[in-house]
Amino acid sequence: MFICICNAYRERDIASIAQSGVHCARQAYAMLGSGPRCGQCLEDAQALIDLVRGGHPDQRRVEPHPLDR
Repeated sequence: MFICICNAYRERDIASIAQSGVHCARQAYAMLGSGPRCGQCLEDAQALIDLVRGGHPDQRRVEPHPLDR
């Protein structure tokens, strides 16, 4: 399933990065090659990272930053 439509990042992409030790959705996106564009996926990406890392999906909320263009 796609987590980020803008960058075509799938659950497996985000989960793989989380298993390597990343704790933050923005950091995961940077490692995948492109930061978030619209930001609507950040909360879902963070929840997935938290689950993979053994936490709870509602542990923290990610606030989207204004787009840098």
